Amino acid sequence: GYKFTREAGTWKRELEFRPKQISAVYEKFKYPVADLRGWAKRTDTQNGLPVMTIDFIGTAGGQLITIKGQVVGDGADPAINLRITGANFAMDETLVNAFPPKYVELVRRFRATGRGDFVAEFVQQQGVNLCENEFRVDVRDATVNHLEVPYPLEKVKGRLVIRTTATDAKRPLRPSEPLTPQPDRDEIVL
Repeated sequence: GYKFTREAGTWKRELEFRPKQISAVYEKFKYPVADLRGWAKRTDTQNGLPVMTIDFIGTAGGQLITIKGQVVGDGADPAINLRITGANFAMDETLVNAFPPKYVELVRRFRATGRGDFVAEFVQQQGVNLCENEFRVDVRDATVNHLEVPYPLEKVKGRLVIRTTATDAKRPLRPSEPLTPQPDRDEIVL
């Protein structure tokens, strides 16, 4: 849908997208989502930055998944606040492969089975070439049999947290700063 309004000497333009049962994969958390529905709305005004608001629901791995958040601004470095959540998901290859590529093999080495809840959050400040990402999995009643210490542990409960940062290495952190390599601030917490 498209809506354009004028009032009190200003204008507002709204563009709304309402998918019905489509499939999608987000490039920063590659967990395939089916039956995606809900809405995304972009609002432009003459005096402010464009705002994209997202509120989707779908299924993945046979379970409900939600995708909610906002993107404010255009260009390479908009403000981002996006959250993807799912409950009662299988600890399987599909979930492991959704993590940042740098950590997939490390997580795979635990050979975990069972179920858990996950949250993937993506945050970036307006005008800053740095996206801070956090992936959390709350594990319950899992089995873990690590590749290097092959002793099976059962009824495991806990939390896996992976924090990463992403930048475009060809651009500085902020437009007014010189181009310098950014330190590796990634971490994994068990």
